[in-house]
Amino acid sequence: MDTNKLEPPKEGFIAIETDRNWYARAIGLLIYAMLGTRPDIVYAVLVCSRYIANLGEPYIKAVK
Repeated sequence: MDTNKLEPPKEGFIAIETDRNWYARAIGLLIYAMLGTRPDIVYAVLVCSRYIANLGEPYIKAVK
């Protein structure tokens, strides 16, 4: 996973509530899959979950 494209959001950026809810749900599903059958995605899920409170567009693309 190329983590150079996943930078923190710019100063003052606030994510939309629906995006945050979708993102949190998607991360939860990935964690469930990771624990059950996919230990190879641990690092990618960890990196994507760092900015779950205030995510940016690159994070949404990475989870998809």
